[in-house]
Amino acid sequence: MIGFTSYAEDQPTLIKGYATAYIGNSDTTCTGDKVREGICGGCKDYIGKTIILYQRLPNDEVGEMLGIWECLDTGTGTEGFQQGRVIDVYKPTLEDCQKFMDLIYTNGAQGKVYIQVIDAVG
Repeated sequence: MIGFTSYAEDQPTLIKGYATAYIGNSDTTCTGDKVREGICGGCKDYIGKTIILYQRLPNDEVGEMLGIWECLDTGTGTEGFQQGRVIDVYKPTLEDCQKFMDLIYTNGAQGKVYIQVIDAVG
């Protein structure tokens, strides 16, 4: 478990949200990049940023890190999606989507995640 009980300045900001997985309906993202493993969709404000997802356990503790993605896509998702509370992870096959969904539902997380948005400065 990762302990984020302190709200010191050096602690990352974590957003309570949900994660889903998708199989691309096109060959390119909204940014014009080729659809590939390692990208996700999020709200427009997240485009070009790095997204780290952690399980959000039933008691709102931070669970296992689920992975790191580059946000290069958006969608016409729900209000939560548009507000940055839902991340849609690209997977190349339906089987891979199911594996990811199984992962985010383990430990009682039920698809709930903590979203960390990193604005890479280059």
